[in-house]
Amino acid sequence: MRAVIAVLALAACGSKKDSDDKSAPPPTLSKVDKLSVSVGGKAIAMGRAFVKRVSPDHWRLLVSDREGSCDELLSGVTTSQGGATTFVATVRTLLAPDGTQATKVTELWFAGKPVEVGDGVAAQVAADVAKGKKVDVTLGKLVHPPLAIDGSFVAEGCGDQQVLAGVPTTQHVSAATLVIAGKPVELHGAALHGSEIVLSTGPKDCSSTLPFAQVVLEFKDGAWELAGTWIPPGTPQDAAMKNVKLAVGATGTSADGPTAAVKLAGTGTIGGYSLGFSGTIEALDCPDR
Repeated sequence: MRAVIAVLALAACGSKKDSDDKSAPPPTLSKVDKLSVSVGGKAIAMGRAFVKRVSPDHWRLLVSDREGSCDELLSGVTTSQGGATTFVATVRTLLAPDGTQATKVTELWFAGKPVEVGDGVAAQVAADVAKGKKVDVTLGKLVHPPLAIDGSFVAEGCGDQQVLAGVPTTQHVSAATLVIAGKPVELHGAALHGSEIVLSTGPKDCSSTLPFAQVVLEFKDGAWELAGTWIPPGTPQDAAMKNVKLAVGATGTSADGPTAAVKLAGTGTIGGYSLGFSGTIEALDCPDR
């Protein structure tokens, strides 16, 4: 599960070969003069910043002195300019087992390489990142030689990242709720594979692709696993789920293939997170894996 997510994240910071075009970059709505960026102790004046929403509570930023655009951020490929200073950051809202939430930079790339951010660096992103919006962003102090970043800025909103892989072609009925660490969230995706199941707060088809979602629960090979953008990397997967009940009921058909109603009930824990299930969701009845 995590391998799929990691590959998708890394794809977002790709680059094309250096451009020979030395002309000034196109204008942008961003304003980054209050953002402090230095490389090797030398201050670098950033000139442009862009932000997209990858999924709920999950954003990606591109900040540079002269590279980037919304089209490039949305495509995941930026045409690099010789001598430019650019960083790409993933920002996520994380949920702790005690129910507290914090928004942090969880991944950072500089000069095409990942930068260690430990348990994350405090961050804030304004809720509305619609295309053409001016989006307030704050990044806490991050020092990882030769790079140092700190401050607030205004990024140009690029809207939502379009996601097609792993997403059903039609919406499926759900009246199911998951309460995780005291936070109620609606389940919108479910895929049955024989005796195995994937439950997600986002949509989910029968493929092995797992679209980004706040919470993803998977029962596979006799064990439960908890993941999602709310869940910090490295969360233990020790589970106590014997009181969780999943009952398969009426079957049907859809544009995505056979379906089955799954009734959820009971409580359990994974990695210290309390989990409570209720309601019924229309799951895709997929081939065994």
